[in-house]
Amino acid sequence: MNHDIKVIGLDFDTPEFLEWNPENPLDCDVWATASVGDEKCSVLFQIHICTPASIERLENKRHCFLIEEYAGKADLTARLDGFITKKIKGCTGDPYRVLARLWRSEYGKYDKRGQLIG
Repeated sequence: MNHDIKVIGLDFDTPEFLEWNPENPLDCDVWATASVGDEKCSVLFQIHICTPASIERLENKRHCFLIEEYAGKADLTARLDGFITKKIKGCTGDPYRVLARLWRSEYGKYDKRGQLIG
């Protein structure tokens, strides 16, 4: 089954949610809301965008998406799209459930095995 889903919207969870830029592109630590889907539907995911410099400071590394440096919203979106394509390749079930194991989904909390909790 071919799932052609990608990031169709990306907002940073900061006051500058549309055009956020870190002071240092090599030290990026920000939460973002990504709308992932196609022309039929989409699902919102909370993703923690981090660089190697910032991830060292984090106690909880769950939901992190590691990048070497922040090179702009378009570059980040392309990286997320590539990651999505890689993770759902060969998926015969629900591709959003595959991604929900990695990122926070709008539909609820998942345990470490990707099982919905409550």
